[in-house]
Amino acid sequence: MKKNKNIENLISLWRVVGQIGGDHLITDRYEMSAVTLSEWPNRIWFDGCIDRELLEHLSNNYKLKNFTFPLMGESLVHNEEIFRQAEFDLKSLQYGMFKQLGGFNLADDRVKVVKVAEPHQAYIWSTLFAAAFGYMIHPQTVALTMNVVDYFIGTYEDQPVGTAVLFFSNSDIAGIHSMGIIPEMRMRGFARNLLLQVLKIAEHEGAKWATLQASDSGKALYKQVGFKEEFIIKNYIKR
Repeated sequence: MKKNKNIENLISLWRVVGQIGGDHLITDRYEMSAVTLSEWPNRIWFDGCIDRELLEHLSNNYKLKNFTFPLMGESLVHNEEIFRQAEFDLKSLQYGMFKQLGGFNLADDRVKVVKVAEPHQAYIWSTLFAAAFGYMIHPQTVALTMNVVDYFIGTYEDQPVGTAVLFFSNSDIAGIHSMGIIPEMRMRGFARNLLLQVLKIAEHEGAKWATLQASDSGKALYKQVGFKEEFIIKNYIKR
């Protein structure tokens, strides 16, 4: 599995959300995707190495504190040094991971998944996401993009437990995003079960591979179900 397929899925998701629900701009040196009412994707990313001149250009055109800057790929080390010199701070570290799909046997199906298809479900999903992750994806963003992005609500005995997203950047790759369990439902095995349910859906839809970007706290779970680590993403914010 090549890491560019993982990165392509992630970037394609940011791109389509900006195009449909907000603003999107692509230049020869950077790309931007933002949604005014949401705190996501609101990212600026780069193709290759950057310099202080480019950061000054961005500063003149955007309020940089409203954006996250993901650094990844071969230029990560160089770009990271430029960001440090420009007084950016590391916000989070993510691990690009992948898994080949096929042959799932769900011994535990306590968690059911409901695909968001109506505005009131978009509101529920947004509320659950905010509780799980501590920041907001606006219900309007979900409603505007739910025809091209699969948003799922996980439930246990008709009670919501968390959220997940599937995004197909091509017929073979299913990206798993926004998978989180709300605080009051954690430490009960729901995250693993929700993950397996989403993987089963991806396989049923014909995907050959699943990709994701894990946090430090989530990486162990993904390794338990067979995901392998490929690369890191360092997310920076303006101080």
